[in-house]
Amino acid sequence: MSSLFANFLFFILIIIWSYTAIVTKVALQYIDPFELSLLRTLIGTLFLFLIAVALKKLTIPKNLWLVMILGFLQNSLLMIFYNIALVRGGAGKVVLLIYSMPFWTIFFSVIFFKEKLSLLQKISFVLALSGLIFILRPWSSSSDLLSYIVAILGGLSWAAANIVAIFIWRRGEKIDGITLSFWQMLFGFLGVFVFMFFVKVSRPMDVNLTLILALFFIGVLATGFAWFLWLYLLKNISPSVVGLTSLLVPIFSIFEAWYHLGEVPEKYEIIGIFLILTALLLIYLNSVMKIKRDKTHQDV
Repeated sequence: MSSLFANFLFFILIIIWSYTAIVTKVALQYIDPFELSLLRTLIGTLFLFLIAVALKKLTIPKNLWLVMILGFLQNSLLMIFYNIALVRGGAGKVVLLIYSMPFWTIFFSVIFFKEKLSLLQKISFVLALSGLIFILRPWSSSSDLLSYIVAILGGLSWAAANIVAIFIWRRGEKIDGITLSFWQMLFGFLGVFVFMFFVKVSRPMDVNLTLILALFFIGVLATGFAWFLWLYLLKNISPSVVGLTSLLVPIFSIFEAWYHLGEVPEKYEIIGIFLILTALLLIYLNSVMKIKRDKTHQDV
């Protein structure tokens, strides 16, 4: 695959994932956040099932319980937290807080794998926490505070899922990425389905063309196709380039929310956004430097 075509696909992925919050925000005008989570995971599961069957890569994982936990964290909880946060929270800031995931992944890696932090990682962690404080503004009585706390919980859930995924690979699980995506999406759907028995739907679904198109975008493009594209790019683009998604998606989302939804960040929020984006950039630079060091050692 040519570098130009790969970069084009990478750009398409960024656009899809960054616009997901905008489309979800619109969809939530017509559907309860739990119902939206259920339909999104269901549509994504069906899409990935068809892809796995078409590619003849549908096998049963050995570590099924770990895959169940992965699906619960990365799809059930993440989708629910994401949608609940968007009911009242600004789309751009919710995405940014969800994408605090790399910082929590570093934090969990230190706890579970005893990893030592580099200087850049330590600085990025301090910057990110400072940015979160500026966005949350616990000293104020903002009505959006709960939404942003829920968004952070989404980032924590995503980070915990990354740790579970590492445990799966370290146990010698030899399973194709598409197959793993299908199973964790299936368990994610089942997790949301169970949740539905314990929550009360806030309002009846208002089925209309806008909602149908939004569900197509969220379920097929942002969930099924985007995960398939993500795994495809992982095999064809440098990991350092793919890692840019954690930096570019929230940046795009902030400007898209500003343009489409009129979400103009306030003074403290701008400071927080700047600090978190700077921290994400430092993490990206740290990963690039690590890849270069590893390559140098291999060449030697």
